[in-house]
Amino acid sequence: MLRTRVITTVIGIPVLLGVLFKGGIFWDTFFVLLGMFGLWEFYSMMRQKGFIPIVITGYLLLYLLAFYDRWGELGMVLLFLIFAMVVVGSVIKYPKINIADIALSLTGAIYLGGLLYYPIKITTLREPFLVILLVFLLTWTSDTGGYIGGRLLGKHKMAPHLSPGKTWEGAVGAIIFPIITAGCFSIMAMNNVNPAYILILGLLVGVTAQFGDLFMSSIKRYFEVKDSGWIIPGHGGVLDRFDSFLMAAPVVYYYFLFFIK
Repeated sequence: MLRTRVITTVIGIPVLLGVLFKGGIFWDTFFVLLGMFGLWEFYSMMRQKGFIPIVITGYLLLYLLAFYDRWGELGMVLLFLIFAMVVVGSVIKYPKINIADIALSLTGAIYLGGLLYYPIKITTLREPFLVILLVFLLTWTSDTGGYIGGRLLGKHKMAPHLSPGKTWEGAVGAIIFPIITAGCFSIMAMNNVNPAYILILGLLVGVTAQFGDLFMSSIKRYFEVKDSGWIIPGHGGVLDRFDSFLMAAPVVYYYFLFFIK
């Protein structure tokens, strides 16, 4: 398993960064595919629990939310049409599809589409590649710090009902590592920005990333699955690997928008 994880990481990270460095349609396509695979995993977990996802409507909602800015005034019209599809479809297919199916389906689409809006929106910032690179580095090192801290020092359980393996010692590591990473990144790639701002951002992402991870743990625990999927060898599914990133991207976007000009 460890060997598979390492191989996937060594191959996957350069490919990911290459795609994002190209930007434009490559950037958009990556995050659209990320959302589509993530929603497919969410709906697969729903089916395993006995729910019936409303697939087409969910994908339409995800795409609309992810690119909401680009629709202009048409966006609200499309949003109404999507909800109209939900209402009409639920009436026609009742009782095969019930309110629980609808609620969970829309939750998955809103969660992924609404959060993926931000890494796409990062393209409007100055030096977007450096910003998205920072998001990934901070979330990756937060995960790594949490793992190392938990393995070496972990004794006190943090959220046993959500994720029995999480400890407070691991949580500290998940905060310290991205702060260190932020400091190094500031020196190497953003020396025109006050380092204190980037260090604070590392702290914010270190905290936020853990909530993203725990939220996904709560979803998997509800659906009674260990991993959200299998598409990333050695790492599980898209939702397993990008849960922290999804919560961190909005924090980084707004932080750069308001504090780092």
